[in-house]
Amino acid sequence: MAMHELERINADKQYRQILETREKSDLIIRTLITEARDEGRKEIIQMMLKMGHAPEVIAKFTGLPLNRILVAETEDKIRVPLGPNKVSENSRPFVTAKPIRTRKKV
Repeated sequence: MAMHELERINADKQYRQILETREKSDLIIRTLITEARDEGRKEIIQMMLKMGHAPEVIAKFTGLPLNRILVAETEDKIRVPLGPNKVSENSRPFVTAKPIRTRKKV
């Protein structure tokens, strides 16, 4: 029975495309949900830090590792909100880049 179903799936290109599309959309949805949860956790951490709670207390309350709380604390100190969807220039990550070498024209 299972072999017959497998043969049918492999033979039917349109059905296989439907299954692949469904798998991709499921993956996208799971990713969006995970990102939303992470963003919500960040907001909770930042609110608790602003209220004066110690990182150790926040870690115990949220069940997250202490290093994640400390990272969120550092990010919160760097970002300076200017309004909806705007942050200061200090919020950009510091990236060191090698200068681009260009050839001299002869």
